[in-house]
Amino acid sequence: MESESPSVENLNMPLSSYEYYIMGLVLTAEGILGILFNGMLLVVFLTNTSLRRPQSVLAISLCIGDLGIGLMCPFAAMASFKENWLYGDQGCQLYASAGMLFGTVSITSLVSVAVDKYYSAIGNPGGGKAYPIVASAIWLNAVFWAVTPLPFVGWGRYAIEPQKTTCMLDFAAHGAPYVSYLVAMMGVVYVVPMGVVTWCLMKLREVGRTEDTKKIAAKKEAAMTCVLVLLSLVVYWGAYGVVALWAAADDIDNVPIQLVAAAPLMAKICPIGNAVLQGLTNQSLRSFDGEESRAADKKK
Repeated sequence: MESESPSVENLNMPLSSYEYYIMGLVLTAEGILGILFNGMLLVVFLTNTSLRRPQSVLAISLCIGDLGIGLMCPFAAMASFKENWLYGDQGCQLYASAGMLFGTVSITSLVSVAVDKYYSAIGNPGGGKAYPIVASAIWLNAVFWAVTPLPFVGWGRYAIEPQKTTCMLDFAAHGAPYVSYLVAMMGVVYVVPMGVVTWCLMKLREVGRTEDTKKIAAKKEAAMTCVLVLLSLVVYWGAYGVVALWAAADDIDNVPIQLVAAAPLMAKICPIGNAVLQGLTNQSLRSFDGEESRAADKKK
């Protein structure tokens, strides 16, 4: 049985009204841009036959995950402007589980895109039937980690975060069920994916003597994708990882409130950054843009 821990609603770590206002503005901008960019990408992938390739399933999964994160921003923005959580305990559980679902989908889909890029670069692309299986595994994995902290399961726990404008894991908890969930979730969702991408990057640095210029160029492009993915995971999700581990090892009272408040802001940049990353690294999208430009030139 998990020991009772103080509710984060009672933690006396307020931000200033100015800081809440800035948070609201940032979340509003993140929501608008995240929804716009990923909505446009999703429409492009779904409406253009030239992009309906097996590997596009991973890109579409990433778009949906990031679109979900973007759609959560207005709720957090409104709470920031009001300087308090507005949606009650049921709303908190729903918001937190949605955040865990879409965040996990975003991370694992992004990593899958990088791994697919690696296998394509070494001349061993995945078969067409593999991509729907991978996408299904991504979503089933995300559903598992999103559902288990809910009250009817109870492995882990969701609560209002200390800045009182968003909900995620209960950083004030220290019981065995919560800590075991935190360690397992971070291992599966964050540490292992980063390790896989790092392994891909190290293998891509190995250049065989008989490789031609085209294959070397493909490896360099895949390596750049892996580097960008690793940077993205650190920048977008690193703050949440630091806060969660710091609070579990010590106490949430000792974690700077500005760092706690920054974590959801950094996480909600990912829909924007991932959309840009897809535009830069997705060969199908780049080819499609080139075709559109040539078609527009012919009409002139």
